[in-house]
Amino acid sequence: MDERTAETHLLSKKDPVLPAQVPKLALLRKVSLLVTVDREGTICEVRAVAGPQELRGLAIRTVKRHWRYRPFLVDWKPVVARFPVSVRFVLPQAEPRLTARLEEATLEAGPGKAA
Repeated sequence: MDERTAETHLLSKKDPVLPAQVPKLALLRKVSLLVTVDREGTICEVRAVAGPQELRGLAIRTVKRHWRYRPFLVDWKPVVARFPVSVRFVLPQAEPRLTARLEEATLEAGPGKAA
């Protein structure tokens, strides 16, 4: 089965966050896995086939814990399915910060006045 067909059975997923300690991998954020799903749609086996070694374990754990599939049917009967999956890591979100200088300018200007 191909990856696009498998995606139609995907019920939920979570993208893993690229660990801060591996910034050199920011451009190589994809890990390819081979996933096996049992007759109930539960992931029973995941194997890394490509991608940075430093990210493979986290990709496997994320898929096992957070990805869920509907059962795959052949002739209206549930079957075991094996298919490739591409896991793309997302970059960590920077927390918004207000600087003291911005806060001071706002306070000095007062309500309704431009800074």
